[in-house]
Amino acid sequence: MTAARFIFALLVAALASFIAAAPASSLERGMFGARSAEVVGTRPLLVVMLRDPDATPTDELAKYRNYYDDTIFGRGDAANAAARDRFELSAAGYFREASAGKFAWRRAGLVGPLTVSLKGRPAGDIARLAIEAAAHDAGFAFAPFDTNRDGRIAPDELAVLVITNVPHWRKPEDLSAAGRGVVVAEQNVTVATRVAVIGENDGFATLNRALLRLIAPEAVDLDGWPQKCFALNGGRSLMAAGNARDPGQIMHLDPWHKMMLGWIEPRVVAFGQPGTAKLAAQHVAAREDFKAPLLLFDPMRGPREFFLLEYRTHSALGFDQAPANSGLVVWQVVLDRANRPFAVAADRANCKGATLSVPSLFVRGAPNWQLGGNKAYAGGDGPFSLKWLDGTDTGVRVTVERHEEFQWRIAIAWTAPDR
Repeated sequence: MTAARFIFALLVAALASFIAAAPASSLERGMFGARSAEVVGTRPLLVVMLRDPDATPTDELAKYRNYYDDTIFGRGDAANAAARDRFELSAAGYFREASAGKFAWRRAGLVGPLTVSLKGRPAGDIARLAIEAAAHDAGFAFAPFDTNRDGRIAPDELAVLVITNVPHWRKPEDLSAAGRGVVVAEQNVTVATRVAVIGENDGFATLNRALLRLIAPEAVDLDGWPQKCFALNGGRSLMAAGNARDPGQIMHLDPWHKMMLGWIEPRVVAFGQPGTAKLAAQHVAAREDFKAPLLLFDPMRGPREFFLLEYRTHSALGFDQAPANSGLVVWQVVLDRANRPFAVAADRANCKGATLSVPSLFVRGAPNWQLGGNKAYAGGDGPFSLKWLDGTDTGVRVTVERHEEFQWRIAIAWTAPDR
């Protein structure tokens, strides 16, 4: 045995022993980006409906309010939930499922619709107007959410979502910095939280993406550049959903973001030995070890470049309804020294001949390992090679068992690299 092979064998054996002996939350915080922005437990959410003056009848406004109350918080009706096989299309339900029960929104309130002049105002102004209108016009009590009694309501004490009849969406306004909070003098409190602003006609994916930004401003947009004819990762992550072409997409987050938030613990596999595994679809109530993605990496290269393998398939009674197709989805992840994705040059030009930068977190689509391609690997596509970002072959070949779209889990196998 050469010295290199001997060292590699020792590394693999040591890591395998560590994984086998470690508890359920075995990954050190930050390793592979896991739990680097952990958000668990519950978070109060205030929804404020603001409307630029128009001629919408009062009864229609009442319907809007009821719709958003149900769509965001859910009906909370056990009989109705049972009639729908316990599935309810609500943002609250989405976050419960996507987080495997580790995070939930708690209803702080829904106020409005409140009439305010909005046209031409930037999102920052709308965020401030929403807080002021909620306090002064609707009488919403902000003070009870100052749980540590420091006079400031921070993002972990209350989140605010604003819904307007003026189309507007961007990343949430962060009012937590010094001097940015909104003073509610009569309640002796400053609202210094994050505020997301969306439009009344925005779809379910846009709603959930805005809510995710309220708890995870570190989340990475994975759409690519659709407006520059270079869309990526479509139908594979909430962070690549909600664009104007299909605003109603209903889908799970990708596994890396779930890891970052502390919602899943992957099954870590070091290159070195061949193996097999079963992967369950994300929407099913399967055993946790089946739902957990596989994280494959090479100890000799280190933990900053790795692959996440998960099974995605369509579900009518769950929150993964819009995958591009059924099968094994391979995510390639490359992290910087802060364990964050960074900008890398795409592997091809867009339709105008320009080469764009994209985050180093993307699907490798079947059958030709396309960066950002959204086609999953099925039984007829293997064995296929895992390749590093620089194009070199890892030497690992993956095979997917033949399966049908309705099956709740699949089996895969991988080879050892030829070193």
